[in-house]
Amino acid sequence: FDTGVTPPIPCNDADFVPPFGLHDLADINAFTAAFTGSDPIADLSGNGLFDLADINRFITAFLAGCP
Repeated sequence: FDTGVTPPIPCNDADFVPPFGLHDLADINAFTAAFTGSDPIADLSGNGLFDLADINRFITAFLAGCP
């Protein structure tokens, strides 16, 4: 069923939770919880590990902001 409404999508890897298009403390908390809980959504590097590469990718995306 197509409602014709496009759901909001994250602007980049650091945009974890609504409101999408805005980086805030909720995004940091969501990433931290996912990372420490070994949730696959936090494997931002896609290497199957939860490591510094994921943290660096999150921080880089967060600091870049949303367009």
